[in-house]
Amino acid sequence: MEDNELPEMSVLIFQSLDNIPLNALRSVLVKATDSDGPQPATIIVPVTAPVAHASYSQPTLTNPTTGLWLSQAELTLDTATAGEFAFEVYASDDGGFHCASFIIRYRVSGNGTAANTPTPSVTSAPLAVVSPRATSTVTPTPTVAPITLEVMNSQSYTVAMRSTARYDVYTLVGNPESVWIRALSLNGQASSVILSASPTVVPFQRNPSVGNLAYGALSLSRLAPGNYSVNVEADDGNYHAVILVVIHVADSLPPAKPRNLRLSLEGSALVLRWLTQSDADHYRLDFYKGGNYVGQTLRVSGDAASYSLPISRYGAGSYQLAIFALNASNQSMGPVWSNVVVVDSAPTPTPIPWDVPLKPQNVRLSLEGDLLVLRWSAQNDVARYRVDFYKDRRYIGQSLRVSGNASFFSLPVSQHGIGSYRLALFAFNSSNQSRGHVWSNVTAVE
Repeated sequence: MEDNELPEMSVLIFQSLDNIPLNALRSVLVKATDSDGPQPATIIVPVTAPVAHASYSQPTLTNPTTGLWLSQAELTLDTATAGEFAFEVYASDDGGFHCASFIIRYRVSGNGTAANTPTPSVTSAPLAVVSPRATSTVTPTPTVAPITLEVMNSQSYTVAMRSTARYDVYTLVGNPESVWIRALSLNGQASSVILSASPTVVPFQRNPSVGNLAYGALSLSRLAPGNYSVNVEADDGNYHAVILVVIHVADSLPPAKPRNLRLSLEGSALVLRWLTQSDADHYRLDFYKGGNYVGQTLRVSGDAASYSLPISRYGAGSYQLAIFALNASNQSMGPVWSNVVVVDSAPTPTPIPWDVPLKPQNVRLSLEGDLLVLRWSAQNDVARYRVDFYKDRRYIGQSLRVSGNASFFSLPVSQHGIGSYRLALFAFNSSNQSRGHVWSNVTAVE
């Protein structure tokens, strides 16, 4: 196979994709073949696709003589809403040397009649910071982002966090596949999109662009354990877009985020329930009242499926809890927020114990070289501190433990890339009790 050839792809439809009844079960079987070896093709479904469930079969070597690999995926379509839907499905081989794609369209009818409200033909989210080039002589005024960038999802890795211009990807060491990026220019000009990635510590393969559409792939096959930050850029001659892809490579993935959260008032306690999961070593819960942090659990067993919080501890108000599922190394995919529950009346809150430290004073965040440094006034009544990290107003992690004798904390910028940072500082006693957090100032990393 020459480098510009594509792996063959075919699609087999289980049932008709026209006039599907609401909430009816309909599936599509996607088959991808690749004959240039040594790795099979990877079927990739964008995270924004209207797919309720995707089931991937183990790739098989159907012809050892020619090295023909067959990969299959059964996609259960989302039929909960009436309308016309369309999404692209992709296939790529190891290293991103070949790729192919096609569009699946289907119609869901309501109450036995055909739906007549179409949706866009491609469901890609505009996940890019878009800026005009300084040398451009054309100034389009589009109503949508001139360039959209999207990271494709596959069965081999998990997109754990998505923000305006960042994707966090968690992957196992030795993963032989790739993270695919799709760029689309929407500026109404005849243009050729150029994709690039830097730094080159993560191998990047760019496929030739076709008009205003381009694909590229970040290869995961030879990455050692660690965190890698890559800026993927798209340029169409008039506009420039950038997304940050942060790849977390580990020997084992952090636990999946808890599902089916429900917070309810039961007697004199707030009770949070969730589905049990086998991959969690333990959980952590953070408590918020009226939007403000008021406390957290020290550790909840990985076998648990509920947690009770006495109302008397914090009194009447509106409550929301955040739960983290962690592995033995205290790694998490991030928080899942519960619904808000309002407590109209409650017993008088339990007084704060005398030995709970006061909130830290004179908290200041600054950029010093390649480090974000948080400083505060030292206190003599603190057993330990905790620092939570927020980037572009999203929680991205926390310190494991900071000594009670400390008066500063450093965070390497390379771990999380460019953006606006704000840190929250907590002071705890030996019983893990705190009066809440103190926010730092906001510091931009460019």
